[in-house]
Amino acid sequence: MQQPRLDLRLTQRLVLTPTLQQAIKLLQYSRQELVQYIRQELLENPTLEEVLAEPIGPALEAKTPAAAAPAEPEAAPSPDGDDESWTRYLESYAESYEPRGGGEEAP
Repeated sequence: MQQPRLDLRLTQRLVLTPTLQQAIKLLQYSRQELVQYIRQELLENPTLEEVLAEPIGPALEAKTPAAAAPAEPEAAPSPDGDDESWTRYLESYAESYEPRGGGEEAP
């Protein structure tokens, strides 16, 4: 008579989905090739639309005069910090917050 037994198998597979294949292809492009590829895709696919983003990083800082720049919020307290530390941190962040679009109000 055969004894009952239990087998456990663990397998792992790598699946190259179409999105992953596209990402691998795009990561191999130089900046110039990537710009050319995007322009070509914009021409071929009418559902795509070019959206010009606002500059971020040093370019944005160069436009903002140093005197008009808001104060930086203080560094975040440690996760196990007291409630008062977090309250001060959040208040300093709220004071330095400036909405996108340069703070202009909509008409």
